Amino acid sequence: MARKLISYLLRASGLLRLSDTVKYRMQAASMRTGNRAFLREHPGVPVPPPYLVYESYALDYRGYYYDGLDTAKFVLATLGRHKEMKGVSLLDWGCGPARVVRHMPGLLAGKECAVSGSDYNRESIAWCKTNIPGVAFSLNGSEPPLDYPDATHDAIYGISVLTHLSPAQHGQWVRELNRVLRPGGIAFLSTHGSRFRFNLMPWEVRAFDNGELVARGNAKEGHRTYTSFQPAAFMEKLAGDAGFRVLEHREGGPGSEEFTQDVWILKKSAAPAGNPG
Repeated sequence: MARKLISYLLRASGLLRLSDTVKYRMQAASMRTGNRAFLREHPGVPVPPPYLVYESYALDYRGYYYDGLDTAKFVLATLGRHKEMKGVSLLDWGCGPARVVRHMPGLLAGKECAVSGSDYNRESIAWCKTNIPGVAFSLNGSEPPLDYPDATHDAIYGISVLTHLSPAQHGQWVRELNRVLRPGGIAFLSTHGSRFRFNLMPWEVRAFDNGELVARGNAKEGHRTYTSFQPAAFMEKLAGDAGFRVLEHREGGPGSEEFTQDVWILKKSAAPAGNPG
């Protein structure tokens, strides 16, 4: 409870970003030896600038690379339960510094797939375009639209993207994902579900248990310090309002080796999505 209260007070006082900067510098110091060892052992592996690694995961090069590979395998296996991953156009929405998408061309080799990545972070996209082959990267704004025509992609995944968006942005972006998906296309989205309920303050728990989105703002939207928590009832309504059908909801948890966040697999219906509300 004390840790939660400190986090709440830092956010309320506008000091959370400063606290996050201190955390970044502490990680940089503690991981320096291990990160240097990784670079020596993997001289051919391009690694993003340190803060981009930290913002997308943690300042651990080995974890960034190998956990990214494991996550890419998990995403493809999960999508593959609902769609044959051959000859598809695949988009990583919110790709950041390519922690996951960098592995997709290799994992999909021989399947004649087109892989794309999109993000609002200009520095991440610039680094990706220079260092990651086999992926078509594009820059988007903090709000829709994406830089794709209607019905461009067969499958989209967004890992811990909704978890850093405001309530209004949830609806806007999920409708946008529907727009760029082809009919019958599927989306993989991860959220802060009931596994993260223990992080909430008592009044937030009440809202969460009532099916309401809990958003912790007073921080830059999209940054790791802006955090949202999505109960199942909220996600089900969000998906339906955007023209999706829920194919799978997998709860995260401490016993899950692959994923601690909830996973939602959504399928675009043949009918057009509803008008933005």
